Amino acid sequence: MGFVLRRIDEFDCRDVWDWRNHPVARANSIQKDEIPFEVHKKWFDNFLKDSKRTGYIAIDDKVKVGQVRFDEMGNGVSRIAVTVNPNFYGKGYGTKIVVDGSIKYLLEHLQTTKIFADIQKNNPASIKVFDRAGYVKDENYKWFGDERDEEYSYYWFSRGEIK
Repeated sequence: MGFVLRRIDEFDCRDVWDWRNHPVARANSIQKDEIPFEVHKKWFDNFLKDSKRTGYIAIDDKVKVGQVRFDEMGNGVSRIAVTVNPNFYGKGYGTKIVVDGSIKYLLEHLQTTKIFADIQKNNPASIKVFDRAGYVKDENYKWFGDERDEEYSYYWFSRGEIK
């Protein structure tokens, strides 16, 4: 079948929850605690209803290999978050999900001119993914505006960078 992206739907809730609660994913998340399914389900349902949020499930050969989501932040800027199915860590899916997801999102959301990723500095795997995906590190950007910014690196992808 090959690699495809499709919109996230209600049937993806448990998979996204499982992936997000994996110890490696939690270690690299802003929220480090395990999230109870009931809390996740409420968040997920709200995510699906929110017109400023878009998510895609990545599928390869009929198997869900990850997800990527985008949140509109205003002024033509959106924020990206990606999770790879732990069964596929280290197989190159992260980069493909980020690249294909970013392009698909920009093609569907013409008002968005830039996408940014906030990545913990102690997460070399994600830093490598976004470097390989063509995102550019911005040493000066501060998203939180407080001491938390010292823990993160910020990467940007602009509409003009699509080849």
